[in-house]
Amino acid sequence: KDDIIKMVEAEANNNVNATLEFGDIGLSLFESFPDFTLTVEDIVVTGNAPFDGVKLADIKALKLSLDLMSVINGDKIQINSVGLETPHLHVIVLADGTANYDIAKQSEESEPETEEAVESDGAGFSIGLSEYFIRNAEIIYDDRSGGMYAHLENFTHEGSGDFTQDDFLLETHTDADGVTFKMDGVPYLNHTKLDMKFDMNMNMPNMHF
Repeated sequence: KDDIIKMVEAEANNNVNATLEFGDIGLSLFESFPDFTLTVEDIVVTGNAPFDGVKLADIKALKLSLDLMSVINGDKIQINSVGLETPHLHVIVLADGTANYDIAKQSEESEPETEEAVESDGAGFSIGLSEYFIRNAEIIYDDRSGGMYAHLENFTHEGSGDFTQDDFLLETHTDADGVTFKMDGVPYLNHTKLDMKFDMNMNMPNMHF
């Protein structure tokens, strides 16, 4: 397993203009029996120049719960839940528009796939999602080009719905110990507590919400 972790870490670093590190990777049947739970711990993404030493992301754990029978059958993978535990995210956009989240390396030019090929590749395979979450997060968005600053303290957002349907109800709940928002130096919110239940009817084919 240690060799696999090193290989994945090295391959990931070949594709980003940053340093990516993570701790253990675990697969368990006990946390959400009878389903699989995949956990990736201690994910850290640290920027390169001009963001040397700035951690874009420092995440305690990424968790993915998969329906056991859907994995065995293989034609449709059902994700029960996916989310981040205790993530610290620090987004910076400099005055010239350079952003620390823009870390993907340019890929080599290749022949574009035809529409027919893309459709055939996805035939017989689909993914369903029931729940997603971000829990106990610390998020800073510092946009110096747009004069915008936001800080979310102990922020949690959870959502659930049948994402396999074209028309479904997305149920969400969001809370935070403090929300700070400034625009052009003017504070609109200052360590404001947030507790919000916000449900939406989602019509995906027509993009009506």
